[in-house]
Amino acid sequence: MSSETKLAPETSETLKLARVVPWWMLIPWLIGGVTGGDFFMTNEFIASQAGPLTHWGYLFAGLFIVVMSFVYWELISTYPYTGGEYVFLSRALGKFPGYIVFFVYAWNFVFWIPLNISVAGTYLYHILGGVGVPAWAWSLGLAILFHWVAYRGIYFSTVVQVVMSVIAILGITLTYFVPMLIAPSSFLAQAAVQLPLSGGIGGNLLDMMAVAGLCITFMVGFEVVPLLAEEINAPPKQFGFIQTTGSLGMSMVQALSALGFIAIVPLARWAELSGGEIPIPVALHEVAPNLFPVWLVKVLLATCMVSGFSTILTAITGFSRGLYALARDYRLPEVFARLHPKYKSPVGAIILSFGMALLGSFQRWVVDYAFALVLATMFMYILIPIVHIILRKKEPDKKRPVHTPFYPWINIIAFCWAIYMLWYQARTVPISVWYFLAVVLVIGLLVYLWSDKRRTQKLKEMGVTEHYGLPV
Repeated sequence: MSSETKLAPETSETLKLARVVPWWMLIPWLIGGVTGGDFFMTNEFIASQAGPLTHWGYLFAGLFIVVMSFVYWELISTYPYTGGEYVFLSRALGKFPGYIVFFVYAWNFVFWIPLNISVAGTYLYHILGGVGVPAWAWSLGLAILFHWVAYRGIYFSTVVQVVMSVIAILGITLTYFVPMLIAPSSFLAQAAVQLPLSGGIGGNLLDMMAVAGLCITFMVGFEVVPLLAEEINAPPKQFGFIQTTGSLGMSMVQALSALGFIAIVPLARWAELSGGEIPIPVALHEVAPNLFPVWLVKVLLATCMVSGFSTILTAITGFSRGLYALARDYRLPEVFARLHPKYKSPVGAIILSFGMALLGSFQRWVVDYAFALVLATMFMYILIPIVHIILRKKEPDKKRPVHTPFYPWINIIAFCWAIYMLWYQARTVPISVWYFLAVVLVIGLLVYLWSDKRRTQKLKEMGVTEHYGLPV
């Protein structure tokens, strides 16, 4: 056993993940598991802000994610550890910067879990016509169900995720194709009004790059591969390809879905619906008499709901692995790093995720504050291209199975574009979001001060120079 992975005797079995996820399963996971319930709840906000540029915003956000994936190629293959960003940032910038950026990023998932559970429960209630069960009860049932799925281990949850993702992908794309095929003349007439030629590429390049800063909100989570690095049954040199392929598919599905929504529903109506509980069902029911039958609306909404299910599982997985990576490095209580003896799932982290889901599932304020953590994630996107360049200079002799194409120009493009999108995003959020983000940062600082001395002592006792790729 190398010095990188040498563990204390009492913890070696509790910290060993199972490498059981087939690589190909992660591609549909990325496509369906990132395009989910939050997309179908708050997309009307983007539509009301971006208008006919909405679908272009999603296309450009997807292009940015693909550019970022190229930067990740080399990083993931060189440092194939669960919670990869924690390793990249810490090795390049030092222990505290690496920790605090990843800490805030990991807590980003806390809000997507209750948000998607709430959305899926509301959709389920709407589709079934109530049937005597309130929406909050459906949300509670979904919280229990999907945390149980995550508890059963990464292979089981991945199989469930893939099945849901395939259903969601088919259903999401149908929201565009079905009305176009059933009532082509009505669809094209509406689309001509909603999507004028002035909403195309000509003269709007900077606007579309900026709007991508809003659309990127629904693509956070494409980092599933570095979060699961030690559980993927594939050589690390394939990790970048997996992430890029899945990200490309995910961005195309989101752009196509946004194109359909903008073509069908008047932009003014999106502005009126913004902030409502179920804007997509309301909007689709309003246009149904002109484009397609009501029964088909419910079928399409059911597939949207399944996409929400997929995102729930993605958020639970991301949160639990982020906490696991921090706890394994003694930055959080070790209970969050302990794995189930049979399923190899981080039980403590999953239980905490369930508690946070119960706390926030039925509170509308989680939607606003979720954007605060997305802002923090955008800050990580700004750093990753720079971190890559630093590690090239700082660790020139490190074996790199895969090299980032177009280096360093692609890093420069990603860095500048991320700053531009963060600037645009920051203009759209209320001041209370910044206050909330400041509170999360203070909590992270307090946790760091509590853990740092304890961590140093533990790792010195173990006699290692690196711990899962992290500097001691």
